Amino acid sequence: MIRVTRTVIVRSAKLPRKAFRVFIGLEGMYRKRAKSFLKLKKLSLAKKYYPEVRRIIIWLDDHLWKTSGLTLIRIVTHKGWVITWFEPHKQYWKYVNRGWKLTSEAKVKLDKRNRQLIIYNLCQSS
Repeated sequence: MIRVTRTVIVRSAKLPRKAFRVFIGLEGMYRKRAKSFLKLKKLSLAKKYYPEVRRIIIWLDDHLWKTSGLTLIRIVTHKGWVITWFEPHKQYWKYVNRGWKLTSEAKVKLDKRNRQLIIYNLCQSS
């Protein structure tokens, strides 16, 4: 039997400032990694003399996030577990109602304008 994997993108509910600052701190830790910049600088392909990071997506494996129900996830951070509700849409409910399961990995991106998380869930057919 072939297993098919699809990506479902959902947005979280608007987070309080304290909870959102935790994720900004996580994003800051990812910004400090500059190995790729050093490689580009060595090859003379870097445009600036310092690393520039435009977008960061945080990868979460099965130890860093857990689902509780269908619309609640818990994400572990350096400050502890942060509980986040997300707003499912029609495509998400179609996959859930057809028996698809969430896989053990997810990606999280920050929407700083609306203080929301954009969660890229992988669904797998059963």
